[in-house]
Amino acid sequence: MFDLLTRSPRRMQAAVGVAFSPCMRFIAAGSEDQSWCLFDLKSGLTVARTRASDAVLSVAFHPLHPQLAAGCADGSVHFFASGSGTAGQL
Repeated sequence: MFDLLTRSPRRMQAAVGVAFSPCMRFIAAGSEDQSWCLFDLKSGLTVARTRASDAVLSVAFHPLHPQLAAGCADGSVHFFASGSGTAGQL
């Protein structure tokens, strides 16, 4: 990924899945390095970075609630809710 604020690349393996939040304030990116990141577009800061069970192939925001789902190559789905600050797995 490329950081437009600092005009420099961010350290992350190939971003596989990318999604904008419904409010357009955040962007989530899944990666082949078994992690996903949540970035604040206004500040350019990383809000959350979480490890998953396998390569994160897709990420999606819930349209009405502050929740993010990350789908992995092994078939698992991980969830993150902004109010809880924790990730769960299905």
